[in-house]
Amino acid sequence: MLIDIISKIFPKFKEHFWNYLFLKNGLKPIRLTTNHLLIVHPHDNVMSKLIFRYGYIYEDIYRILKSYSLICNSFIDIGANFGYFTVTIGKAMSNKGMVIAIEPDPENFLILKKNIKNNGLTVMLENVAICEKEGFMDLFVSKENKGGHSLFEYYPSEYKGKVQVKTTTLNEIVKKYSPSEPILVKIDIEGSEFDAFKAGDKLLEKKCIFISEFSPPLYRRLNQEPKDLLNKISNFGYKIYEIGSGKRIDLQDFDSICKLEQTNLLFFKEKII
Repeated sequence: MLIDIISKIFPKFKEHFWNYLFLKNGLKPIRLTTNHLLIVHPHDNVMSKLIFRYGYIYEDIYRILKSYSLICNSFIDIGANFGYFTVTIGKAMSNKGMVIAIEPDPENFLILKKNIKNNGLTVMLENVAICEKEGFMDLFVSKENKGGHSLFEYYPSEYKGKVQVKTTTLNEIVKKYSPSEPILVKIDIEGSEFDAFKAGDKLLEKKCIFISEFSPPLYRRLNQEPKDLLNKISNFGYKIYEIGSGKRIDLQDFDSICKLEQTNLLFFKEKII
């Protein structure tokens, strides 16, 4: 391609070229490799740019969610952002069960609603943050990464400000919607996973398959011991796996997995699979 030839002469040309096309695209829908249409955030320098350029992100997470969606009757997307997984996984799930998308950021939520409408989906929408209690909290808004907003000010220099958002719990979501089992759950809420599971017993006791981000250093900054979260999940009968390595995480492995900066976990009850 011509762009590759020019990039050999001017190494940064390709990056600038894609940045130009991305900004020019604005809020036009992008055709994903899955053939879904998705509007991305025009001022997001992380996920949106990757989706615009390649048509996909997090291919390993997508493949796992897609495979388990075949045996589940509901899908809960916690930290839905502008709806990449809500759309790509929810399209099939909405034909047989309930899809719930939860996103606290007002800007992301507006784009999420447009993406759901453009793809003809039926989705239960919640413009809230998930934590350990109902109420209101400040959401710290990332400058560059529209998927990097957090309820906790982990990286002060990376935030451009904050916005107050409504909060609720996993228990309240289950009480409100009564999703049919088995339930597929994706949770990626930038260091709030520990808080979310504090009030998540009603979901954990159901037949669920979870894919969750796991960030030990962030939990420790809130005086939360990461191993306590793993113990809680295990005590509800879940088998835990690290997605990157595919390795099962047993009790004797908890200390080592808690030394990682960040990873993604898959956990489910054996009787579901």
